[in-house]
Parts: sequence; C-alpha cells; structure tokens
Amino acid sequence: MMLTRAQVLVAIALVAVTIATTGVAASPGRTVYRALSNKPRDPSLTYETFRSPAVPLKSGQVANTPNSFGPMPFVKGPVAVRHFEARVIDDDNNTVPLDEVYCHHWLIFDDGGMHKSTINDGLCPGLANVWGIGAELLGTKYDYPEGYAIVTTGKEQWTANIHLIRTTNVPDVQMCIECHCKWGTPANPEGDIACCPDRTQCWGMDKWTKNDTKNYYLEYTVGYKAVDANIKHLSVISMDATATATHDCDIEYQVPELADGVQDILQNKATIPSNWSVVYLEIHQHIGGVNFTVEHFRDGKSLGMVCAAAPKYGTGSLEGYLIAEPTCEFDTPYKIQQGDQLELTSYYENVGIPNGHKWHEGVMALVFLAAVVEQTPQADCETSFTQMCGPMPYYSEQGCLSCAQYRSEYLRDHHCSEAEIRKYCTRNIDAGNVPPPTTLETEMSLHVSKSSKGYTINATGPASAWFAVAFNGNQPAMEGSLAWVYTADANGTPVVQMRNLTNHAPGTVVASNYPATITQLPNGMVRFVLVTTGPTSTTASALQDNDDHAPNGCYLFAHGQGSMQFAYHGSNRGATCLSF
Repeated sequence: MMLTRAQVLVAIALVAVTIATTGVAASPGRTVYRALSNKPRDPSLTYETFRSPAVPLKSGQVANTPNSFGPMPFVKGPVAVRHFEARVIDDDNNTVPLDEVYCHHWLIFDDGGMHKSTINDGLCPGLANVWGIGAELLGTKYDYPEGYAIVTTGKEQWTANIHLIRTTNVPDVQMCIECHCKWGTPANPEGDIACCPDRTQCWGMDKWTKNDTKNYYLEYTVGYKAVDANIKHLSVISMDATATATHDCDIEYQVPELADGVQDILQNKATIPSNWSVVYLEIHQHIGGVNFTVEHFRDGKSLGMVCAAAPKYGTGSLEGYLIAEPTCEFDTPYKIQQGDQLELTSYYENVGIPNGHKWHEGVMALVFLAAVVEQTPQADCETSFTQMCGPMPYYSEQGCLSCAQYRSEYLRDHHCSEAEIRKYCTRNIDAGNVPPPTTLETEMSLHVSKSSKGYTINATGPASAWFAVAFNGNQPAMEGSLAWVYTADANGTPVVQMRNLTNHAPGTVVASNYPATITQLPNGMVRFVLVTTGPTSTTASALQDNDDHAPNGCYLFAHGQGSMQFAYHGSNRGATCLSF
C-alpha cells in the first residue's frame, strides 16, 4: 500500500513483527549487512584530515551557514575517495558532545553550493551535497568497497552548509534543537530551519546576553588513492520519504503528539530514472526515529528489502539523543533498473531526550545512496533537466524553454537535444498549479513600477501561506535571484523578508523584516507593498532596468501550501520572461 503525507498510527508490536533489527535479506543473490562503521582503516588508502573555518557560538546560538561557507580545504585532485568521516571539535581539538553543540546537519558540496554538482545525481533538487548527515556523524562513516570511489577532478569548489546549535544553558533543549516555531502545538507541531536561522538565538534563549562564545569546527578525514582506469565512478543520490512524486522533496515534516506504544509512519515510493549499481546507503532521521526501511519494487511486485536500519540512542549525558545510524553496504553492487521503485518508510515514536515532549518537529526521513549510475541518454537528459529547471509540469512552455536556454551548455553535455527539450517543455498546465500572470487574481498578483525612490513592488497572495516574488534579470532561474517573501518570523508575526535565493533552497536573508505595508484582504488574501531602497546595482541588475517605468526580463513567483514558513514550493511556482 502506498501512502502520501497522511500519517498512519499503528501499534509498535505490529511493526516489530515485520521489520527485523539485524541483517536484512535483499533480492536473491544479494546480501545487505549493517554496521556502525567500525571498520579498521584500509592500509591501501592515504588519509588526510582537514577542518572547516571557525563557527563561533554562544549559549543558545544557532549557526546555519550558507551553502557557500568555506572554502573547505580538501585533497588536491584528481583522487579516488573511498572513505570520509567527520566530527565537531573545539579550539583544543576535543570532540564536542551533542549535549553541548547539537549537530542538526552538515552538508559538503563540490560546486560552491550552487546546486550544479557533477557528483550528485538527484533525486531531491534541494539536496545536492556529496557527503553529509546530522547528529549521527560520530557513528556514521563512508566506506566504499574496493574498485568504487567518489572521483574528484581537482576543479571542485568545496564548501559546506553547517547547522550547529549550542545548547549550553538552554531551558528547553528539545524545542531548541527541533527548531520550534512559535505557533506549533502538540497536535499540530511546527518546526523548521526557518525558525532557527543563522546567528539567531534558539527557542527560549532570545534574552540571553552573556558573551560566552566558543569556536567550533567541522573536522573531516578523507581516505583516498590515485585514480586508475579500473575504478568505477560513484554518484551520490538523495531521496526523501516526504516526496510523493520522486522529486518533490519537502525535507522536513512534523510528528504530532503520540501515545506510548504508537508509531507515526510516513511512506512513499520513488521511481528510479536510470540503472543503478548501489554500493552504499545511509539513512538520516532525527530524535524520535526508530526505524527506516527501503523496499524494492518492480512492476508492482516486491523484490525484498534493500535496507532496514534502526538508529542507536545514547546513554548517560546523551540519553535520548540519536547518536548513530547503521549504514547498509553491499559486498556485490545491488542492481536497480530504470523504472523500478523504491518504497521509503520512516517510523517515529514519542521517545526523546529527558524533560522533552512526546511530539517531534522538523524531523527528516532522508536516504543517501552511492551508486554507479548507468543512464541511457534519454534518462540522463530527463534527470539533468529536472535538476536544472525543476520537476514537471512546468509553468509554461516559454518559461521552460527560457530555463533550457540558460542551462543549454550543461543540458547538451547530458544528451539533451532540442527535440527532447521541446518535448519536456510541452508538459505544462499553462502555469503548473498557479494560473498564468494574466489571471493571477485568484491566487497571486504582481505589479512593479519605478520611481525616483526605487521600485514599488505590489504583490498579493494567500494569507494562510508564504508567497514570494523574485527577479533575476533575463534569466528564469531561482539561482542568484533577488526575492521578497511574505512569511512569518520566529514569533509568528507576518513579515516581508528580502533574500538572495539559491536553487530550490531558501538562500540567504538580506533583510529579515523589510519595510513593507501588509494589508489583509477579503477572501483570505493578503497584499504587501514595498519600495526598494533605490535602484542599487543589486536591485537594478535583478530587475533588469531597461526603461523608465517598469522592468523587463524574467520574474519568478511561488507560494506554499498552508504554511507560513518559507520552504520548498513543490509545483506551486512559475516564471515568465515577458515584460511587465
């Protein structure tokens, strides 16, 4: 049975019968083993250890660096990486425990955080990292079998997104590390990284004034060897149990208050776009996660479990913390064919840290695989097109073709012919789930004009959800665009933020409360009106200052689904390159 985001509650005993906590048999002839990464170092590899730039934190403070944080020092390539591990350390090179600094997540990028990775092969557009996990980092290491490796060229731009929360002196640690949003309740919890942005104080620590800052670092060790002709190149693939259509990854979701002996189950299937030979698989859950399964289907029939992993929890001062997640590794590559499906099932309970609560906010249910991707030219094109221009259907044929033109060199390198691109661009609903610009009155409307003071932006959208407009010159691409977002701050108050966006990610806040007039309208709508602070080089470039009255070029628009927290828009988005 395939479930969507609806959550199903079942007795623990029912699930325990079907999910083993030891080795899991996969399809015939394949054996999956799970280990807590306690392998000895391979003497055939060279090991080097590096550390990130300093991340200073005082009690209760949050660091959530932009994806471009760095540069992160790395082995001079080309090399074949077969081992990677990381830990959080302080100035004295001590490993920092989770009850001092909680590692929400860390992600290492090879492309400067620009979501143009040559190593990451999807499927989640917002997860373009090469390595990365969360609080389980001390119990999870990357070890790829002999003959397989992440192969670097030496031209990579290594950067990181590091999300650390210092919990020293925090009164409610669980609220803090789950990025609690003020409006969340036990029955309808809400946690989101937008509620604990970079350099802010986490929940309950907004009045902390003592400067007890310490420096922290992400230290990582790389095991590698020289590249030779026999090494098979691995790609990294990201998947999410929240995705109902393979690519529409929400990344985070909420688990309501649960009674003892009850589980929350999230389950969805992803369709595989190409042939994979999987050698490594890791799971990422948060506190409360108790099990995760990945089941293989072909033509609607189960071929068995690819992986089943139950996380390990700490004791003593780390009681209730998820400290390790067993990985699934394969002595012989596990084969998955194009068109097969993987069913991801995430299980959460009401377990938590001492003095915590029985609901969980902003949890995750992610899968990262390392595999040799044997794409047909058509599959390579479709996967690459989705990564660059988003999942189908598209806003309009014109907007889709404009995106393809902007990414033309990359798409040509991935077997996309002009005919193939036009075929994809015809898959639209004349604006996806949002009406075209001429008929936006029912959901969104936009008017932009220019005066001596700058640009006046007048935007209307649903009052119950975030919405945003963004400008990127003559490029219909989210990457590098300048956006104004109607959203809510950490106290639940509606505000307009100004942001520099990255592809399928919230990007960087330029102004957390941009001066704007917000007016509630009839029929559940809201309008914001603002004036930019003059046609600066940033705004003028983004808004394509081509005449004296209104900008031409491309603009983008999107809105959320029932949430005020700025997050992935799914298919509720569009772009046009017509003049206003």
